[in-house]
Amino acid sequence: MCYKIAISLASFIEAEIACSSNRDETGRYRSQLMWTRKREHYEFVQRVLVEKVGESEFWVGLDDLAGLGEFETSTGGEFVNRSDPIWAILNAGQGDCAKIPGPNGGFLTTDVCSKPLAYVCQQRPLYESPDNHCPDGFFSYKSSCLLPVREEMEFNQAQIHCGLHGSSLYASKSLADFQFIKQYARNHKPTCAPGYDLLGHVTDGRTCYKVTNTTILGTFDEDVCNAQYDESRWLGTPDTKLYTEEVIGLMR
Repeated sequence: MCYKIAISLASFIEAEIACSSNRDETGRYRSQLMWTRKREHYEFVQRVLVEKVGESEFWVGLDDLAGLGEFETSTGGEFVNRSDPIWAILNAGQGDCAKIPGPNGGFLTTDVCSKPLAYVCQQRPLYESPDNHCPDGFFSYKSSCLLPVREEMEFNQAQIHCGLHGSSLYASKSLADFQFIKQYARNHKPTCAPGYDLLGHVTDGRTCYKVTNTTILGTFDEDVCNAQYDESRWLGTPDTKLYTEEVIGLMR
């Protein structure tokens, strides 16, 4: 495996985004936040990190942001439960993202996902078979291929546009997915239309709509909507919005 050490600190999700966007020049290999079960790899990278950046703690591509009670890898599709021997100790209430080192020089432990830490991206070496099966322009996130579209469209138009590309309109499947794409939008703020709320909460001042996929689940007055804001769903008025295309199944 090849590793690339970042020289700046970032939250867990920002680190995931940076690594996912950091593909090789050919686009044939995926880049993801570092994840392996090989302790010696972490120890080697940690020594280099201390020498080059002066940091000993760094994020590992493992999180329970979805709140499922088990940790999913940044590469997607692999889960680690809380009793796995890979953990040095799990600090209850101390966050849902994995880092190294664990307490007293142990293995992995958890921390608050918003904490700025060093991070390391990983990619297969060029002598191995390519593993990036996403179409040109899409980037990989776990088991999906995503393409943020910079043009605003109405919902039905966006569905048609995605269909013409052989993709589908992206809908967050979990809180982890939602937080990832929300942070991606924040990081690309200059491409967003003026007045668009990057938290996904848009209201016309009288009503707001809770929307999941194609179904408007209800209409609430603004105060109630604010009180019941649920980050696992996008909130917004049914007008033009920026959107994201998704191709699924290609990474499996």
